[in-house]
Amino acid sequence: MVSDTISPQATVEDVDEQIMEYRRMAEQGDKFALCNLGVAYYAGMGVAKDQVEAFKLFKRSAELGDVDAQFNLGVAYMNGYGINQDQAEAVKWYRKAAEAGHSNSQERLGQALHFGYGVKKDYAESFKWYFEASKLGHLESLYCVGVAYANGNGVSTDKGKAFSYFKKAAELGYASAQNNLATAYIYGSGCAIDLVSAFTWYKRAANQGDIDSMYSISFCYEKGEGVAIDKFAAFKCYKRAAEAGHVNAQTKVGACYMTGNGVNIDVVEGVKWSRKAAESGNVEASCNLALALRNGEGVAIDLVESFKWFKIAAEGGRSEAQFYLSKAYRSGEGVAINDLEADRWARMIVLRGLHPQ
Repeated sequence: MVSDTISPQATVEDVDEQIMEYRRMAEQGDKFALCNLGVAYYAGMGVAKDQVEAFKLFKRSAELGDVDAQFNLGVAYMNGYGINQDQAEAVKWYRKAAEAGHSNSQERLGQALHFGYGVKKDYAESFKWYFEASKLGHLESLYCVGVAYANGNGVSTDKGKAFSYFKKAAELGYASAQNNLATAYIYGSGCAIDLVSAFTWYKRAANQGDIDSMYSISFCYEKGEGVAIDKFAAFKCYKRAAEAGHVNAQTKVGACYMTGNGVNIDVVEGVKWSRKAAESGNVEASCNLALALRNGEGVAIDLVESFKWFKIAAEGGRSEAQFYLSKAYRSGEGVAINDLEADRWARMIVLRGLHPQ
């Protein structure tokens, strides 16, 4: 939503005066005042927050041709702010403002076309609008153009162009682009491999709260990619990503606590983090949790629950879990003895040429 019409630094008196002026001008049909008054109602600046009133004001302004109001109206329809959600109507208003050169609307129209929000998916047209917005310096669109070139969405795959757009957006501070740029440097995708640059860009993105970059920078510290090996720094970054909800990082934190990798051993914490990741579907964490339950590490022995998690991890392709699942079926650990199932899981490991991980 456009929200820079009332300065955050303004005093209460200034806001009151500004709102009065917007009202006066809006009564005369001024499209800009109508939009600005709508922003005030949407955000609760100088007036009680009222999304219904905001919607009405945006609609009046949009119908008079104000592109910011058209964008805001599109946002309202897309999200159901002050009106019943109507994605098709949102697209209509995004398109109207986009065709008038409004970069935010161009990006939202590109997004709608990419994901099929209120309109049939069309990667080619989606790319067109992302590209138009990128020419106006729209940050997210620069990133989206890079993603389109990287994946061949609506345009021929071109890793070099993808790298170029990621770099433009990264240098302007867009965290997701910084993460993608770092990954490009890791694999040499559209550029020469440069692990130091990769680490630098992961760190910049991580400092902005990008959790994928927090995880990746941890891996860099752990493996010494672009930076000296530092197990303690690796753990610290894994923990930060884990606390932000990164499931693979939660798995790593659990394993670090269990083994003392970069942190003092604390099997209870290890089980806690392994369970959190397992409950989110991570098969490695499921296997680690099953082992802890089987052996009574940081938790009471529970062979029935241990079997449950071994089965989940085994079905997810974890060979170590398949080994222990076969063993459980053979010996009746947490499940009734079943030699047929024991043989089936044992064969699966052999046929895939795997050994327990």
